[in-house]
Amino acid sequence: MENLQGETIKSSVHFSTKTEKLELINGQFSSKDAKEILLQLFGDKIKYHQLRNLSSLERFGEFDKISVKRLPELQLQELKILDIFQNGDFFEGTIRIQATINIEISE
Repeated sequence: MENLQGETIKSSVHFSTKTEKLELINGQFSSKDAKEILLQLFGDKIKYHQLRNLSSLERFGEFDKISVKRLPELQLQELKILDIFQNGDFFEGTIRIQATINIEISE
């Protein structure tokens, strides 16, 4: 590529990435509230992927590949939450939950 003076200019494409952080949960909770918050959060994600799967099946005749992979992972995490809160130690004090969403937007 040449400029107006006839000099060769090297062209390079620069991709920039914009990042954002969103604080989803940050606080101390009773064990009952902590369990409820976490189960609701994971339950909502499970419902999202179930609906996405159903929609894909109805529109394209096949399950959504991402949801098929993600559903068992989320269900396993949900079982892990239930297992964690089976331990009686959690019922004595407060539980701190901190969850940040990191978003990267590539241009």
